[in-house]
Amino acid sequence: MLVVNPGKQKKEDLDVWDQDRDKWDLRKIAETIENQKSFKFISDDDTDQLFVFEDGIWREKGESIIRRKCLELTNNLLRSKNIGQVKTIIKSRNEIYLDEEGFEPKDYVVPFQNGVYDVQEQEFRDFKKSDNFTFKHNVRYVENPEEYAQEHDIDIDQHQGKTEDFLWDLQDTQRKVDILKETAALSLLSNYPIDEAPILYGGGSNGKNMFVRLLQEMTDNGHSINLDEMTDDTFAKKELENKTFVFFDEMQNINSPGKLKDFIGNENMRVRPMRDTGYMAKQRATPVIAANELPKAPEQNDGFFRRFKIVDFPFQFTSQDDGNKDKKPRGEIQEEYMNDHALNLFASSVVSQLKQVVKQEGFTSSQPIDVTRQQWNIRSSPVYSFLDQFVVQGEMPKYGSNSNSDKVIKDVLLNMANDYIQEVGGTELRQHELTKAISNNPDLELSSDGRKELADGRKVRAYSGLKLTLPNFHENQPESDLIEISSEIALKYWQHISDAQSYQAAQGLVIAETSETAKTIKYLESVEKDCISVLELSADLSFTESKVKEVMSSNLISVNDNDSEDSVFPKISIDREAFDQAVADAGTLTQDKQELTTLSDWMKDHIDSWSKSTVKKYGEVIDAAEDAGFDSSDVEDEIDGMLSDGILFEPQPGKVQKMG
Repeated sequence: MLVVNPGKQKKEDLDVWDQDRDKWDLRKIAETIENQKSFKFISDDDTDQLFVFEDGIWREKGESIIRRKCLELTNNLLRSKNIGQVKTIIKSRNEIYLDEEGFEPKDYVVPFQNGVYDVQEQEFRDFKKSDNFTFKHNVRYVENPEEYAQEHDIDIDQHQGKTEDFLWDLQDTQRKVDILKETAALSLLSNYPIDEAPILYGGGSNGKNMFVRLLQEMTDNGHSINLDEMTDDTFAKKELENKTFVFFDEMQNINSPGKLKDFIGNENMRVRPMRDTGYMAKQRATPVIAANELPKAPEQNDGFFRRFKIVDFPFQFTSQDDGNKDKKPRGEIQEEYMNDHALNLFASSVVSQLKQVVKQEGFTSSQPIDVTRQQWNIRSSPVYSFLDQFVVQGEMPKYGSNSNSDKVIKDVLLNMANDYIQEVGGTELRQHELTKAISNNPDLELSSDGRKELADGRKVRAYSGLKLTLPNFHENQPESDLIEISSEIALKYWQHISDAQSYQAAQGLVIAETSETAKTIKYLESVEKDCISVLELSADLSFTESKVKEVMSSNLISVNDNDSEDSVFPKISIDREAFDQAVADAGTLTQDKQELTTLSDWMKDHIDSWSKSTVKKYGEVIDAAEDAGFDSSDVEDEIDGMLSDGILFEPQPGKVQKMG
């Protein structure tokens, strides 16, 4: 359609009109447009994308630019057919085929709003056409925070470091915060130069999604997809082209571990658009994997486990007064930790750490592959890991008798297993589930259910043919010594899977939850062995998590550099006298460090004080036990057990009397 604007020049008077041939000089129109703008055609078998270079990046609006320029040069007199011909001329001189050259961003650079940060040169510069960026991140690079604060009239202390404070709100160790910071920096980088991926692990309401929200706030150049869908669907890989991070929102199973290599590392992957044979493209997106549970590892070789950094999210955020961290409204988090100034300062800070990540081809906070393997196996199948570490085949009962076989009390083993599973964020077991796990373990053989006689003469249900592998545990060990077993489990567990800061870092102390509800703290004899920091206490212990952190962050614990080239771990020394005083100040340890008292022992002593004619209501016994620090439900179970064992009898419903 020809559009004529009155008052404009006639086409014969325009520079782009060929007077000799009496027609538009389409090549001259194309050259004039190309002198004003830079174009690139990106072609595959089905589609053409026409990009124009504007404001430092290539924008996919080349067609509209060409049309507008054509009409400007011809006073709106050029027909649509001629505009298409101009486009073809420009295309022929600027065409790139995806399966030949590709049109990919320059490696090792970060496209901020106001320019490019070059990681290898560690300098901030202007955009270049050869950078091949089609996007900018949402953040600006801040070269000088003080000048930035003056320019924007802000208090720098109100914004600098706030986003890192947010990461510390989600995490409890420097190692994990460092991994999150480096993940944030990598999500801004134009390529993914390492062959490791972080796994954000833990249950719901623990901050994993808020960390991903942080990445999304810094850049719109991300993509979210299910990992299983991505590994099975070749078309889905097209969505990852030139993205800087991809969020895999769950990790249910790993059918083909080899396919993971497409997404973890600077690998070439085959991209196959719909109705096309596909082409090879570099995987550039930083993979961020979230998992409430880990699937069973498909293989146990070092090559598989070295690709992952498991980052536990240890806290839960709720709106109830339940001892968890307070859940903040999203808007409040946004305003305090993710406002424009805080994100600009944070992003500018973390990209400076990328050179070291690139140099060592991995996250700077490393740990042995065996630790990662142990972390994975425990989280994917914690009950089997527990059995593997703490239960071995014992002596089976001889035919017709089970009196001389090894036995483990069922309730004791279930409690120990669930304590262990709780530490790794797994799902608590019921007795039949533990029994099934034992039956399915090829290294363990169960006899028929047996009974184990305790030191007080009571017989309780037990697994025959099993025994515990804990030091200082023997066949007839009384229940009052179970605190030592708990301590040994805690010690052995944390030696294997704790973070690098505490793994083989210190032999300090184990604060362990005792059997029943008695409250005590058991110290290990040495403070110089390879071991531990501190175990969490259960919510009912008065020595609270906050007090533990207060002590740990004080000068009571000093960290010294380890000069050994064979270890990446620090050494920690603990001032025993100062720590004892801190514990005493917290009111959690009596001056004489009293011995443990179990509910069973307390009940026996309490009943021994009755006369033969004493009759007690259930409620009276329960109240007395609660005053001594025991849980009412445990007391009811203990009364039922004593009735079954003939220690007590019921003269009337709801009342008990001492037998004999």
